[in-house]
Amino acid sequence: MTRLLLIAALLAAGLTGCTQTTTCVDWVHFETPADMADAADLVIVGEQVGRDGSTGRFGLDARAYMVRVDEVLKGELGDDEIRVLSLPATCSGGEYIAGDQLDVEGPVQLFLTRTDGSWDTLTSYQGVLPVSGSLPWVPKPTPAPTPTP
Repeated sequence: MTRLLLIAALLAAGLTGCTQTTTCVDWVHFETPADMADAADLVIVGEQVGRDGSTGRFGLDARAYMVRVDEVLKGELGDDEIRVLSLPATCSGGEYIAGDQLDVEGPVQLFLTRTDGSWDTLTSYQGVLPVSGSLPWVPKPTPAPTPTP
């Protein structure tokens, strides 16, 4: 009996040592591209030019990509190329259930937020739209800073 209790205690200790803390994010759903643009800090037209490792987000590894910036539609950016994190689905253990939205070829619209010094897709499933002739939303111009006297 003592042996069984010892084995059970060792198994329990071993199993608890293998856990990783993750956050299950309940992402907001944006009804339109205009809603996505309103929520984004930066909206660009660009093209991913290659993987660039990964970065921890919500206790998971988010894939990073280098993105060539062709046009800034909202926000301010002085770079021709930026690093963007494609957020994984957090409640599935970090899998890209519907596919990695940045694992595409050709120009796309990217709707990004600034988090801990990096650019992230809005959500794990909304943040990248194809570019097709005209935009499905009207960009609001970024207001110029007010000069201080």
